[in-house]
Amino acid sequence: MKKRGECYITQFFYLNLQTLIFIGKMKQLKFLMVALTLLMGIAFTSCLNSDDGEYDDIYGMVLVNNYMGLLSFEDAAGNTYQPTSASVTQFEANSSLKISDSRMGIILGKSIEPETNEKSKTTNFTLKNFQPISFANAVVSMTAESLVVDAPETAPVITLKLENGSVQPFLYNKDILVTPIAWRLQNDNDKFKMHKFALACVLDEIEAGATDLVFYLRHDKGADDKTDVYYSNWYGYDIKNALERFKEKAGNLPTKLVIKSHESGNNSNTEIPENYTEYTVEYKIASTNQ
Repeated sequence: MKKRGECYITQFFYLNLQTLIFIGKMKQLKFLMVALTLLMGIAFTSCLNSDDGEYDDIYGMVLVNNYMGLLSFEDAAGNTYQPTSASVTQFEANSSLKISDSRMGIILGKSIEPETNEKSKTTNFTLKNFQPISFANAVVSMTAESLVVDAPETAPVITLKLENGSVQPFLYNKDILVTPIAWRLQNDNDKFKMHKFALACVLDEIEAGATDLVFYLRHDKGADDKTDVYYSNWYGYDIKNALERFKEKAGNLPTKLVIKSHESGNNSNTEIPENYTEYTVEYKIASTNQ
């Protein structure tokens, strides 16, 4: 997809895991129309200017593939993005990140002419930046009682919607659900690592003929009892097993995914509220990547 003309820049909050300093501006990590284009896969644009004066025309949310040491990325439409080995080596050396350790992330880069190979659906590019996205398998619990053990919940989140509600949980493809999560924590790297977020469903709640698959977003804060700073990021979940188990009990796939979360709002309250905030995602296989 190519975008030309007027640009609207949305800044990403970036968490430096060495110092936990929150940065409002990060030159290499700029995205156009993030709320829209990340839902659509990779976007191409002539509006992003990198430090070397060239325009970075590739950015978006991708799955990370590592086949026999060859790194590539795949967007929601099934297109492949092949970074040059030199650009991957340089980025990993400068960032101390190992891209192949991630299953999902956000890339920024510059395409190499020819921009696309229409036959193979592959784009070669120079990688400029990569932001890992936390990724996990959805938890499938037998009962509400076992859910407490399988996916502990010790704190609320702030919200699962950002940008005034324009960014909410969405289906990346037929097996992957992605959601933004905003939460509070102590301004400390070790405490940051304690926070875990699980997406879980309960089999006992599924009846024959059911059409709604209910997930619970569970936040375990570990031993972090402070709420000094605000943090938000994307989180991805593989829901394939949950869908299969739902079909076994309901006799059909769901038509709707309901995500329930305990939310505190933008305050420092650490008590888990009684009521859930609900988000709905239509499950339409025909409209997702097969």
